[in-house]
Amino acid sequence: MRDGAKSLEAVLQEHTAIYEAIRDRKPEEASRLMQAHLEHSRDRLFGGGLIDLTMK
Repeated sequence: MRDGAKSLEAVLQEHTAIYEAIRDRKPEEASRLMQAHLEHSRDRLFGGGLIDLTMK
């Protein structure tokens, strides 16, 4: 996603979802959302899977 406004909106939505999961004390959901956010951020910045984000 290269459109700045759309990208910023997507980031805000991701951050809001992560915050709400933490606020609502849903650690598994927060973790899942954070992992997805990191992957989406990587894709937005680098255009794909140049960096392995798997948690080992």
